[in-house]
Amino acid sequence: MVIPHNDDPIREFNLAAPLLWGVGALVVCFLATASYFAYGYYARLGAELLYTDLKVENAELKTNITTLRTRMAGLTDRISDLSQADTRIRAFARMTEPASDAGGFRDLRSETSWQYGTPTSNGYASLDQLSHEAKLLEISLDGLLAAVSAARVARRHIPSIFPVSGEGWYSSSFGYRADPITGQRTFNNGIDIAGRKGTPIIAAADGKVDAARYHKRLGYMVSIDHTNGFRTVYAHLEEKGRVKLGQTVSRGDTIGKMSRTGRTTAVHLHYAVIRDGRAQDPLNYIFDKRKRSTLF
Repeated sequence: MVIPHNDDPIREFNLAAPLLWGVGALVVCFLATASYFAYGYYARLGAELLYTDLKVENAELKTNITTLRTRMAGLTDRISDLSQADTRIRAFARMTEPASDAGGFRDLRSETSWQYGTPTSNGYASLDQLSHEAKLLEISLDGLLAAVSAARVARRHIPSIFPVSGEGWYSSSFGYRADPITGQRTFNNGIDIAGRKGTPIIAAADGKVDAARYHKRLGYMVSIDHTNGFRTVYAHLEEKGRVKLGQTVSRGDTIGKMSRTGRTTAVHLHYAVIRDGRAQDPLNYIFDKRKRSTLF
């Protein structure tokens, strides 16, 4: 019933009950449908926002993983270098392998299946493995430090530096090679270091000169006896020698200058390390990494 405020007649409308129920049902259906779509919209919006957040987080994780892999690769290389240095220093100091040392080394080694200083085919497998290897190296290097500190004087008599003071680069390695003059396969009992004529040659360790003379094949040469089974030879020097037979020299003293005397095709130093009468690869006794870049 509609009752107006003015003098208009009162209007009356009659609606059947089924119609009212139908309208009510339509309203309920509309509200339910609107609620469903609204929920779906906000749910999808939330999922999209979550997906966006996950994409950002995934990108950050990829960046972190890449950084971690790079750092692990660098750490792997560093540990490999330290393992090699450990082996070379033990040879240098005539020490046994760390497995025979006292202390916790054997206990650490027994916890893992890999061998000391030996990475897997894909590098070090995990941070745990790197951590174990670092602990092994720490114990080994602590033992080395104690032993080397106790043998400070003996170290002065072991050849361990690059024998050229100034510019020099490796031109021939230790072992069998094609002879530069005859082309035949011959054994080179040292290494050849090329450089400019007149470049100073220095003693690799303390010792006494046991030869300073001309040799038809080696040219002017100097031999130093280091009194501990080691002897070093420096060949193809300039005719004017700086040292004499019986002279005592210290590591780093200039003993001659680079030249091309004797049987040779170019200016270079032939450097040999003799240990207990047997020729050794001199590269195993050069610990100055700044001078270890090689061309062969």
